[in-house]
Amino acid sequence: MAVTFDLFGTLVDVEYPSDPAEIVARELESRGVAVPDDWHVAYGERHVDAPAGAEVPLPAHVAHALDSRGVDAAENVVRRDVGAA
Repeated sequence: MAVTFDLFGTLVDVEYPSDPAEIVARELESRGVAVPDDWHVAYGERHVDAPAGAEVPLPAHVAHALDSRGVDAAENVVRRDVGAA
């Protein structure tokens, strides 16, 4: 197993999007997933009660956000779209 440490951006420099919900929505729509009209609200809501100190993976968060609005999307589709975004 290889391990890489990125010390303060010395190995990787990434520009973070100002509106990640919009970028995810565009990827979902480009692959035929219906994005709800209130997507930014759904994206910003908490949908999973994770234990203290734990984080919910983004694909799981997106899948739960879609499900909360009645949008049925296959898990692998959501995972692929989030990865592309």
